[in-house]
Amino acid sequence: MNEMFNQNLPTMKKNLLFKKLNGKKAKALMVFIFAVFVAPVAFSQYGDNIIPNGTFDNGVSGWSLKLLKKSKATLSGTADAHSGDSAALFDVTVLPESGGISKTMMYVDPPVLSSDTNAYKITFWAKSSLDGSEVNVQVQAKDANGNSKYNATTFTLTTDYQKYVWIYNPHRGFNNFILKFRCGGAIAQYYFDDVTMQPISGLPNLDFEEGLNVAWQLDTITAYGAAAVLSEETTSPHGGTIAAKVEVTATDDTLSHIVLKNNAKYFGSAGNAFKTSFFAKGTDGADSIYIAWNCFAGGTYVYTVLDSFALTQEWAQYTTFSQFADSITAISLRFQMGRKTGVYYVDDIEFRESPTGISEIMVGEKPLFYPNPARDIIYLKTEPGALVRILDVTGKVLIQEKVIRNNQSININHLTKGLYLIQFKQEEKTVVQKMVVR
Repeated sequence: MNEMFNQNLPTMKKNLLFKKLNGKKAKALMVFIFAVFVAPVAFSQYGDNIIPNGTFDNGVSGWSLKLLKKSKATLSGTADAHSGDSAALFDVTVLPESGGISKTMMYVDPPVLSSDTNAYKITFWAKSSLDGSEVNVQVQAKDANGNSKYNATTFTLTTDYQKYVWIYNPHRGFNNFILKFRCGGAIAQYYFDDVTMQPISGLPNLDFEEGLNVAWQLDTITAYGAAAVLSEETTSPHGGTIAAKVEVTATDDTLSHIVLKNNAKYFGSAGNAFKTSFFAKGTDGADSIYIAWNCFAGGTYVYTVLDSFALTQEWAQYTTFSQFADSITAISLRFQMGRKTGVYYVDDIEFRESPTGISEIMVGEKPLFYPNPARDIIYLKTEPGALVRILDVTGKVLIQEKVIRNNQSININHLTKGLYLIQFKQEEKTVVQKMVVR
């Protein structure tokens, strides 16, 4: 848990506060939380497709062709479809003189106006007459002034229709989208069908049932000696048919050098609380896992906050409660496991957001200190061995002490008047309570 505040991070205020319980200890609280947090949203939800004529049932209406640097190609409908009666055939006959793959493209025309506060799941089926040829998928997003931001990724095609999925995270203020398929790398016939771009509510594929290639990837920093492999666990997942399995075979004792991450950003409401729970286990030496939130303000990465959990060899559920600070506009979810070799398993992640705030999840906890409101000194009502932190409302740690005796006192006479948070951690339980200083 110390990593939550003492990780080697940018020196700025840590703006997320956490409360966690493990396994059976969480059950009583979970009954209450179910009523508080936004009604049952499944692991994730996908909205309606915003791409017109993505099935190409109307030929290539709504799609245009752009050729640069003397490249030559044609765009037409074809009966050789993945589904339905028609697909798009992008026939590249002359490559561009320079500029490569990006200079020959088909794209959605006109641009699609949509939300800039959702991640998007882009799905399409494609094949090529040349096995191993590539398509570069790009979203050009424009703001109200015509300025553009670009995101792109590349896929390798086969001679049979395959499904391809990409998670796109928009830039704030840029919500006029042009989806492009760029095929200037090889002379070939490129086929596209069933193109969708769906807004994501929550985070996608948190139960892994869509396969590990949808929204998930493993980042391993091999230059420092880390080595790991991501695969589907189908023999004994926690639920459903698939869990994520990360086999770590070498580490350099750096958490962030082996990371299982969800590629979507969650664009939450500033100040709202959220709950993340997941099932995990570890074998062959994997005895702990860290859940991490990369925090963004206005599209700019700010810092990472960690929380740690001890693993057993059987599936167990772990739960964390937290709250957005006013400055944080988006987060992304990661699991870090770069400290020890072993096999790590993750499954059935749940994510909820509540507009009522983190104060709601403190209801029902017995006060662990007195008096409250306080002035110069507080007295602790917790067992020896607990770690106590006093934080300001941004999450900055102001006081940290270890409890060594009953009714231990803490001097707070240097704190200014206002609201604070006091955090108690003992064994596998962490409790956060409010404290008012007069």
